[in-house]
Amino acid sequence: MQQLFVYGTLMRGECNAERLKSARYLCSLRTAAGFQLVNLGPYPGLLARGTGTVAGEVFGVPDCLWPSLDAFEDHPRVYVRSLVHLQNGTVCHAYLLRPEFAHGQKLVPQGDWRLRG
Repeated sequence: MQQLFVYGTLMRGECNAERLKSARYLCSLRTAAGFQLVNLGPYPGLLARGTGTVAGEVFGVPDCLWPSLDAFEDHPRVYVRSLVHLQNGTVCHAYLLRPEFAHGQKLVPQGDWRLRG
């Protein structure tokens, strides 16, 4: 089981949370500094740039779930599963948006998808 940081529609209470029903919620955290969240309309994209932090949740993901998550996130074409640092020093997986898909997109206020308005 590996850890996954989610920051948008996969969080608890969001429209795609059901995809993590076999995963175990661990905690809510923010990324370490160095990330931005962009609004792509129905879902966000995490970018490894800037000086901000992004709010999200950490899940323990069973190995059997990774292929379906990779397919859902269109890894590696649109999102790339990468290791990210969180504010508490934890390093875990997250799906980073490929930068070319972020061009011209607005930032999500305070790096928190739930505050997008």
